[in-house]
Amino acid sequence: MRGWSELAPYNFIHALRLEEPLDLVAWRRATEAALQSLELGTAPVMVETPSLEIDQQLDRELNRAFAPGELPVRFFALHAAGGHWFGVVLDHWVADDFSARALLERIYALRQSRELPPLRRAAIFRARKNLWREGSAFLRQARGLRRAARPSYRDPLDFTARCFQSELPASALEAVRQLARRQHATIHDVFLAAAAQACGAMHLWKNGARRDSIGVASAMDLRRFLAEPAHAEFGLLISEYSIAEPHPENVSLPELVGKIATKTCRLKKISNSAVPAAGWLFWRLARSRSSQATMFQRGAPLMAGLSNVNLSGSWLETEPIAEFRRVVTTGPAVPIVLMITTRRGRIFVDTTYRTTAFTRADAENLLADFGRRLLADAYQPLPGSA
Repeated sequence: MRGWSELAPYNFIHALRLEEPLDLVAWRRATEAALQSLELGTAPVMVETPSLEIDQQLDRELNRAFAPGELPVRFFALHAAGGHWFGVVLDHWVADDFSARALLERIYALRQSRELPPLRRAAIFRARKNLWREGSAFLRQARGLRRAARPSYRDPLDFTARCFQSELPASALEAVRQLARRQHATIHDVFLAAAAQACGAMHLWKNGARRDSIGVASAMDLRRFLAEPAHAEFGLLISEYSIAEPHPENVSLPELVGKIATKTCRLKKISNSAVPAAGWLFWRLARSRSSQATMFQRGAPLMAGLSNVNLSGSWLETEPIAEFRRVVTTGPAVPIVLMITTRRGRIFVDTTYRTTAFTRADAENLLADFGRRLLADAYQPLPGSA
């Protein structure tokens, strides 16, 4: 799927805000030292300092492609009231969420003259596979998406993306935990259910009676399938799985969480490596930019993508970091991505949306509904028109 970069950028961004003056020299030295072991290229490392607010800079980086032969990582620093921002931008085809965070951690430590074990380039993912289970899981997900509503793009070749961050009320985390325990589910299952309901309730997708389901995809870290620990592995070690539920907005949240948990329990036990492999095959068969741009919309329609990371107890929680942003481009498959981060007892959602599918108001309304459903009385279904 690297060919997607020929159509649009596919970038991953991690940024943190410190309440102290910007020391650009220290950041530059730290980035150079952290990159030495990765062998990503020999180009000199620069830390850009644009005169932008953080949201403007994130939007800029989401839509800014890496040129062929360019170092697949860049850095920025921004002055902010009472401190500054520092950010890492990665070509997502080179590295994943875990890698971005690991690189940022080492740069942060080196800036303070501390050293952590160096990162090493990850080998191609080769876990123990059961081809029957992999193939069966792929077919089940493909069948589930046959009735999934297709996202609507005003211009399929317009890949402009924007982002914003939301913070859910303090009570949201405990509400989600309690619901997950009651339904013998994971916290991520609860997020999937609420996202499916919020997408279904928008009624933006008029696909007819035959396509009455909402498909949502989840990113999955593959490191847990490796025989050896991979805490210092830098690379693209992710897969995905998807769920599709008919009229999720008309089902109570607890019931939907239970149904989704039954499905994901099986899907999360395998690497789902057949999913990206099938995507690559169909991409290669597509003969035009338009057919490539609409491949997932037609063949594997998904309304949203989710990534969920719990940073409780991590360095991003224990260090004096005032704010943290975790943002990714929407990619080839979905019109909107919710990057859910738990930090210091709060749930933060960095939302990226394609402007050809969502207005800013649409995306904000979806997030507001997502939050309301998580906080609602678990045994009182919300009306689909919320």
